[in-house]
Amino acid sequence: MDYSDIAFADCTLGDEGEMLRFALDRVHRQFAWKSGGLDAEQLRRQHAPSELYDLWYSTIGRYREEWGHLVAGSGLGTVLHSDPGYVATRRRRLVDILEENLQHTGQISVIREAVDGLVGNDPP
Repeated sequence: MDYSDIAFADCTLGDEGEMLRFALDRVHRQFAWKSGGLDAEQLRRQHAPSELYDLWYSTIGRYREEWGHLVAGSGLGTVLHSDPGYVATRRRRLVDILEENLQHTGQISVIREAVDGLVGNDPP
């Protein structure tokens, strides 16, 4: 797999759930592009690159599934009570997911530029 295998549809006129999902999908594509093609030495890991990439792609699949559950049904204003220490709306949970992914994408962007000079925000 590579970044082009990630489901992605440009969203210019969607509702807030579709727009937030577009933003997360875009961040996932950026991360996949920035981290793609690195070998074991560049990744400095004990696992084969293919194992790490497979793990990451399966994780974004779970994100998309969770996202679908959060935007379905009664709306993004619905309060989630699944964790007593973190009561928030679905909208806030989606923003938290997006923020976490943005942080990782920024980190891999800095690393990738140092490894081989790859720069830019979106895959070609």
